[in-house]
Amino acid sequence: MRAIDGGYRSLPGGHRGGQPNAFYQRVKPALAAIGEARLEAVNRRAEPSGLIRIAAPVLFGSTYVVPAIADFIARYPRIEADLKVSDRPIDVVGDGFDLAVRIRELPDSSLKARRLGELRTVVYGAPGFFARHGRPDHPDDLVRHQCVLRSTSESETVTWRFRIDGQVRMVRVGGCFRADNTTAVQAAVCHGLGIGYGPFWQIRDLVDRGELEIVLEDFEAPRILIHAVVPPSGMPPAKTRLFVDMLAERLKRERL
Repeated sequence: MRAIDGGYRSLPGGHRGGQPNAFYQRVKPALAAIGEARLEAVNRRAEPSGLIRIAAPVLFGSTYVVPAIADFIARYPRIEADLKVSDRPIDVVGDGFDLAVRIRELPDSSLKARRLGELRTVVYGAPGFFARHGRPDHPDDLVRHQCVLRSTSESETVTWRFRIDGQVRMVRVGGCFRADNTTAVQAAVCHGLGIGYGPFWQIRDLVDRGELEIVLEDFEAPRILIHAVVPPSGMPPAKTRLFVDMLAERLKRERL
């Protein structure tokens, strides 16, 4: 129990009838809230310092988290940052991270989460490919098209997610080319090997330059949420909360 004065203490017990203990149990949540509010006020007055450990997906981390870290350190020079980029699951608590950026549905857990934004997932192809083979008008048309597949196994069944008639539906696709790397998939689509599928932000610049075109926009799947997750115990340090605030504000200005 955190006392109001910032130390730790136990309230006296053992009184006949247990009334003081019952009173303590009733006021315990309020005392904890007051203690956390006081700690937050102290943290806000102090300039953040020390090491902040962050985990993020590889491409998203390089594209969006690194620039945010650069701005954060420029604003708070006493901060140091350690970024781990990986597309594999991260144990935030066990691996000692202050926060992790996650782009997927969050499983039930004790971690605290803050929503940072949301991502479009789109179907796209090269103008030359569409000139030769036509554009699909419905997700079911993809069965008649070569699709560029992102997978790690030849035996893996690849499905793409759509919203059709108000319902989320998985559509099976196939093609002559597959790769286990997003950049390779995008390059294959640009070279006319088929139709691709993935996050809009990863191909945004190619679309702006006219090298790729988006199709089936009326059937786009529900957007994927981006969260910052932090360990469950207590209030996050000021450095963590301030960095998450900055990252959320930056992502609001992005076309994701």
